[in-house]
Amino acid sequence: MQRFRLLTEEERRRARLLQRVIISLIVFSMLMLPLLSYVTGLVWRYVVIGVFMLGPLLPVSLLLKRGQVTIASWILVFNLQLLAVAISLTSGGVKSPGFAAFFIIIFFAGLLLGGRVAALIAFLSSLSGLFMWLIERWGMLPEPVYRHGDFVFLIFASILFFLTYFVHDFSDRFMRRTVDRLRSEVSVRRLAEERYRSVIAALDEGIVVQDRQGIITAHNRRAEEILGMTDDEMMGRKSVDPVWRAIREDGSPFPGEEHPAMVTLRTGAPLHNVIMGVHHRDGSQHWISINSQPLFKGEEELPHSVVTSFTDITERRAVDAMIRRQAFYDSLTELPNRILFLDRLNQAIAHCRRSGTVLAVLFLDLDRFKNINDTLGHGVGDGLLSAVADRLREILRSDDTVSRSGGDEFLVLLSDLSQATDAGFVADKILTAMAMPFRVGDYELHLTTSIGISVYPDHGEDAESLIKNADIALYRAKEMGRNTKASFSMAMDRHESMHTENELRRSLKEEHFELHFQPRVELLTGRITGFEALLRWNHPEKAMIGPDRFIPIAEESGLILPLGEWVIREAERVTRKWRGLGLDMDNFTISVNVSGRQFFQPGFVHKLLSIVSENRSCIELEITETIAMKTGEQTLDILRQLDRAGFSLALDDFGTGYSSLRYLQEYPIDTLKIDRSFVEKLEQDERNRHIVETIIGLGRHLGLRTVAEGVQTPEQRERLASMGCDEIQGFLFSPAVPEAAALAMMQSGLQAD
Repeated sequence: MQRFRLLTEEERRRARLLQRVIISLIVFSMLMLPLLSYVTGLVWRYVVIGVFMLGPLLPVSLLLKRGQVTIASWILVFNLQLLAVAISLTSGGVKSPGFAAFFIIIFFAGLLLGGRVAALIAFLSSLSGLFMWLIERWGMLPEPVYRHGDFVFLIFASILFFLTYFVHDFSDRFMRRTVDRLRSEVSVRRLAEERYRSVIAALDEGIVVQDRQGIITAHNRRAEEILGMTDDEMMGRKSVDPVWRAIREDGSPFPGEEHPAMVTLRTGAPLHNVIMGVHHRDGSQHWISINSQPLFKGEEELPHSVVTSFTDITERRAVDAMIRRQAFYDSLTELPNRILFLDRLNQAIAHCRRSGTVLAVLFLDLDRFKNINDTLGHGVGDGLLSAVADRLREILRSDDTVSRSGGDEFLVLLSDLSQATDAGFVADKILTAMAMPFRVGDYELHLTTSIGISVYPDHGEDAESLIKNADIALYRAKEMGRNTKASFSMAMDRHESMHTENELRRSLKEEHFELHFQPRVELLTGRITGFEALLRWNHPEKAMIGPDRFIPIAEESGLILPLGEWVIREAERVTRKWRGLGLDMDNFTISVNVSGRQFFQPGFVHKLLSIVSENRSCIELEITETIAMKTGEQTLDILRQLDRAGFSLALDDFGTGYSSLRYLQEYPIDTLKIDRSFVEKLEQDERNRHIVETIIGLGRHLGLRTVAEGVQTPEQRERLASMGCDEIQGFLFSPAVPEAAALAMMQSGLQAD
């Protein structure tokens, strides 16, 4: 008990025993002594006994309250001893029924003060008995004053005394056990609550509990930090309070009734990953992802409360936005890049197809920009490109899209035109604006531009055709003397093809080609496992030209054969150079695309072996699925020769053709490359996801590595990783880069995040 908190355990036991004895004596005095006085008529006698019995109880209780248990015990025992002697002397000595009190005293002395004290009291009781026996023999004992009824009442008194004692003892033990159990349960609950609070406080998530009315009844400290509010501002409020100042992802207000907690309270259904923006007092805006979970009582249909958990995703959104911007926007001009332009162009074509309207693509090239860049430096050149981007943004409509295609080339999408001729008016407006001087640092620069125009649906019904034909029209504008515009025509296409073929032949002789390298990244480790070698035409007048603009003409004209041979020689040279620099080329490949015309050329394998005499395991040859299925037995024979020679073999653009599983099983293929067309729509098209999963599963069962091309977003990467894809390739990690940049990646051991 509380007042014994400073006592030892033994002292507490004796204190409780003293309490029982005191209570028993009080009960005995209040019930039996009046009854004995009435029955025997010896009132004075029992009054004296009562006084001697109850008188010491007050000092004993005071000593007990002060914690002096031992002194109180001695006083009580000796007082009872003297009382027993007095009762015995007045009641007939050792023959008196009162003599039995000595045995009761010995019993309690042993309980209170131990066996030694009980033995001492027993010895004193024996001396008292001997003394009373002697004075009785000597005739000195007074006449007993008790009656025969005293004996019976003494028996009842003793029974009452012990009954009172043991009832109190039982009730005390029962109460103590009950109190101990309750204390233990409270302690366990407190410990569990403390652990619960510790866990909740340590969470990086904000936790809020709201009752059936939506009033906040509890929350953790992290919730205050994420929401930018204090405890007083949160407790007792509802999610519908204007103090939250919540917004949706599009910036519109987030109604309190649509807060996940309120919806869950109304419907009983949990909600997950609800995005909400909240404003802090300092004016900063934070984004949170919210989950709400209902709590039910019994069989109730609606929850009695709801627990809301939320995390601060502000930094994550900023990183995602930065990654998306890097993937879809040009870092210098902050204009959409070619990827985003193609996406918007495809959407605009779909809209025009439904509505019957027209659109136009303008291909811009800055005249003699190379002279400015080479003369005044790349810093001035970059500044000029940014200034051109700003001016184009100013003169075009907000619905139009202007994109930097690469180098000094820009693409413009004019959507929802009333008529095709409107594109020419916009082109004239651009020519006029570009002719005005540009201020870049200390320089005033004068610039002109050439513009090629293609119109949907007259000049093409898909994005690639429209861009290609606008490009052809651009070259026609340059041939017309620059600083002008030209619209595409079919005659122009034929003329451009012949012109391009002649330029290709000349560039082959003068070696105006170079390889760029796009890394392949292992998803499991983030390690660069190889590069795909991609051909670029370094045109002396038109800057760098991608393969999509000249490979079809090279295929048609037969120039693809010397071009393909040059690519293989360059790839072999690079691997030999990198190995000579001490780079680890084991389990590392440079992939080279092999055209169908090149693959089936007589003597292809022999020529290839003469070019690549060593390090053949570092060269991976990519053939398209269409080529592989063209003539099965001939293809199988060539592939087996290449496999025996030590080359790695990959099936490119897998999934776009009509592969025979029998051939796929027989071909000595090492790698399946998933076409970018499936990867682009991985998140939007469920059928695409199933196709990609099937290809990856097929590769795994056949023991082939799978490589996904055209990966541009973190979501695509995570989805492919979850499907078990081995490697990825795309703008998410890096575009194709020149040889020097690829070598720097190798030397630095660069890995994907």
